[in-house]
Amino acid sequence: MRDAPVTTRVGGHAVPVRGVHPSIGVFVTGARGARERGIYCFWTAVLARPWLAGYHKRKRARWIRTCTVRARAMQPAGERFERMGREMKTARSVAARREYGVWWEGIFERGQQIAYIRPATFAEMRRWCAGHGADARGLHAAWVGPPKPPLTREPAPLTAAERAWEGWG
Repeated sequence: MRDAPVTTRVGGHAVPVRGVHPSIGVFVTGARGARERGIYCFWTAVLARPWLAGYHKRKRARWIRTCTVRARAMQPAGERFERMGREMKTARSVAARREYGVWWEGIFERGQQIAYIRPATFAEMRRWCAGHGADARGLHAAWVGPPKPPLTREPAPLTAAERAWEGWG
C-alpha cells in the first residue's frame, strides 16, 4: 500500500509537495530583530512554466524557474507562498508591496503556476542568503535536505588476520 501524496493549498489550488524532509535553518535574529528568532524551513516552488523577468527594463533578461522562501518550521509547505498574496497589500514599503504583487499575481498567477514544492537545495539556500542579507546575518546553523539513512547492511566478516588478532592474548 502506498502513502497518499502530500499536497498543500496555495491560492485555492492543491500543490504537490515532493520530499518530506525540508532544509532547515536556525536563526538567532532577523531583519526585524529577535522576534524572528527560531527554526525555519526552506522551501522551493518549481514553476509549471518559466517566467521571463527583466525584459522590459534595461537589465539583462533572465528566466525564473524557481522561488525559494523560508517559513516557520511548523507551518505547511505552501504557507509562505500563500502569504505573499496578503503581503502585497500589507507590506511596510511600497517597493515590497510591488515585489510581492509581481510574484503573487504575475509569476505564481495566484498559485496556479506552481507545479510543485520541494525542499531547497544548498545552492538555493545560498542564493536566498545572498538576497536577504539582513536576515541571513542571523543564520546560526543550517541542514540541507533529508537526514542520512541508517546503516542497513551488516558489517563485513573478519579476515583471517583479524580473527587471529581477536584470539590473541
